[in-house]
Amino acid sequence: MLASVPYGWAVRLRNFLYDMSLLPTRTLPAPAVCIGNLTAGGTGKTPAVAWVAGHFRRRGVPVAVLRRGYRRGRSEGPAEESRWLSERLAAGVEVIEDPDRVAAGRRAVEHGAEVLVLDDGFQHRRARRDLDVVLVDAADPFGGGRLLPWGLLREPEQGIRRAGVIVLTRTDHVSPAECAELEARLRALHPDAPLVRAVHAPRRLMDGARGEALDLKQLVGCRLRAFAGLARPEAFFRTLEDLGADVVQRLACPDHHDYTSDEVAGLLRVPGPPWITTEKDWVKIRDLGPVAGLWVLGVDFEVLSGDEALRRALDGILTARAEPPAGRVSD
Repeated sequence: MLASVPYGWAVRLRNFLYDMSLLPTRTLPAPAVCIGNLTAGGTGKTPAVAWVAGHFRRRGVPVAVLRRGYRRGRSEGPAEESRWLSERLAAGVEVIEDPDRVAAGRRAVEHGAEVLVLDDGFQHRRARRDLDVVLVDAADPFGGGRLLPWGLLREPEQGIRRAGVIVLTRTDHVSPAECAELEARLRALHPDAPLVRAVHAPRRLMDGARGEALDLKQLVGCRLRAFAGLARPEAFFRTLEDLGADVVQRLACPDHHDYTSDEVAGLLRVPGPPWITTEKDWVKIRDLGPVAGLWVLGVDFEVLSGDEALRRALDGILTARAEPPAGRVSD
């Protein structure tokens, strides 16, 4: 039925049907938190997912991350975000890719998970979870104010009212006044949700060829060429400049870009300053061949304010899981 309806109306109709319990949901088999957003990419969900999963792991709670997975072109195996998460979280956190989050949740629980973190599932309303943490990019909060395909909104901004916690990301990319204005707008939309301010803080610098850690201070005054396959590569370039680097060339690749060995080799052959890319890109590039002259910058999600409210909301799902609302179907 929804396939024949224009996108904007289809989104509104779908949300209405879920809100009225006219479309069934399935309760995930363990306490679950979803990290999502209103726009198509670019809010920095993956580092936030790593932070949330790490929160539970540090409390000794077995945790699994459920992802839809995203592949492009020749790519095989887990998507780059899944590989990055697996490496950052290391032992004790399973990352499962499956468009069916309910089936993935069952598998995770069979493997011992006691809490589930859904990566990018805010619009996946079939899987009923206990908490929605919605990320809003302070630099571009509402994707131009228009729904896909004319803007970046996946659903109208009023959808933020389903959030249990709202996190403003990249708050260092706007002025304090702009941040306060955005907070006021979000409070008008959803007065009851805690507001958290966060940044994606650069934490690691590596020489890709040698696999050696470098001091971030080496970026100060350093001439660099930068490339990234992100939804918003300009945020990466901005971070490099904020670290003091002189970025003399920028190459913005499509999000989830499927690099080839010839493409990377061609870049690195051109004489000039070192190239630098993101850890997300690096997990796809490192096995393609020699990477002399390539640096890698890693960032982590960092909470600036609202840390206590966020942690309290996360811990709450472990002790106060709600019963499925009347009229909804539970497995």
